[in-house]
Amino acid sequence: MDFPHRPKQYRVLRTSITVTEVTGGFDLTFDLAGSAVPLAIELCFRAGGTLTGADPLDAPGNYQLSTGTGRYTVGADWIEFGPGNGDTRVAMDPGERYTQLNGSLTPDGLRVYLTGRSPLRHTVKLRTS
Repeated sequence: MDFPHRPKQYRVLRTSITVTEVTGGFDLTFDLAGSAVPLAIELCFRAGGTLTGADPLDAPGNYQLSTGTGRYTVGADWIEFGPGNGDTRVAMDPGERYTQLNGSLTPDGLRVYLTGRSPLRHTVKLRTS
């Protein structure tokens, strides 16, 4: 593992996110330019609700929204999100996540991924009850 002598590969990724308030929610427009790299937009929801419209991935609590919209419901409240951006798969390997004693970067609850490759312009619509 001779890190100082390994060949280097540089990537440039410019990201801007525009948030627009609309009737019943928000539109989040992700504008990514530069190198062609895989990406994932992660939406996190607390445990205890019902998730529909997203497909389960290989680890508990991980889902992917490939097409259409998803919905997370708790009691009478809900949030609808989407559309999905295709079925580019994300590999979820907890061994690649940074951890520390009593801590982790994996948020509790359910995680929904909208995936793709840059360059990309994609608008995620968030609507609530």
